Amino acid sequence: MATTSVYPDSVSKNETTYLSTYSTPSNPNTELLIEPSKSFRPGRALQIETRGIGIFLWPRGSKDLNTPILASDGTAVYLSSRPKLRSSNCILSSAATGEVLASTTYPAMPGRKPFVTLGPGSTGDGEKDDEGRTEDIEVKSKGFTTRTRLFESRKWGKFQWRYGNSEEKKNAGVHSLLILEKLSGITNDTDNGHNNGIIRIAELLRSDETRSKGSRKSSAGNGGKLVLDERAAQEVDEVLVVATCLLMLKKEIDRRRAMQYTAVTTGGVGGGGGD
Repeated sequence: MATTSVYPDSVSKNETTYLSTYSTPSNPNTELLIEPSKSFRPGRALQIETRGIGIFLWPRGSKDLNTPILASDGTAVYLSSRPKLRSSNCILSSAATGEVLASTTYPAMPGRKPFVTLGPGSTGDGEKDDEGRTEDIEVKSKGFTTRTRLFESRKWGKFQWRYGNSEEKKNAGVHSLLILEKLSGITNDTDNGHNNGIIRIAELLRSDETRSKGSRKSSAGNGGKLVLDERAAQEVDEVLVVATCLLMLKKEIDRRRAMQYTAVTTGGVGGGGGD
């Protein structure tokens, strides 16, 4: 069977400079060619499978209690799970062994920031075993007018998740682009691709070809293809990348629910999707 390709508008079919190819789960015979930032070297790719929520729904969270994270060959690598629908807290475990690798806790108290706990002592309910825990990492907003989220690890340094601008999305050939950047503590100092000390660690690509099955362009909190830089392992734990990416998707759902609630009470229609 012939293989088709999807090219961004800004990339010609004959262009060979810095293109990387990924197969897509919705159509294994389709390849997505993207041109990322010059400092980004696409490496390992993971597929986050969660549908998120749509626009025209009663304000409520995702129905997915379990979110599988798959390798490019479809093999499950991680599993994110919640104990019940009304719970936001979740644990991230190895799909192969069931070992808990991290947990994300959303404190009920106003003003408290969500935090990711790395290590097998994570329980996902706010109670952690000091013997197994390695680090609690708070994830906070960069400001009131932005959806960018910051977090800092004692071991790995400071990072931010931000949404790609229109030019970045066009270059990637996607309708939604989440970007993880490292802001400090960079170990790969010999890389000339650094942009003023900032390097791109990962990208979550969401398009018709890469977003999760059952989701739409207008969905909020839906999954997609998470692509890590080939040198990412030198700069951050992959588990932390996955856990914080899932947290960003949860924040999309929170925004959508808030807008849906406003729509229900005022008679309008809520948005708040991935971009």
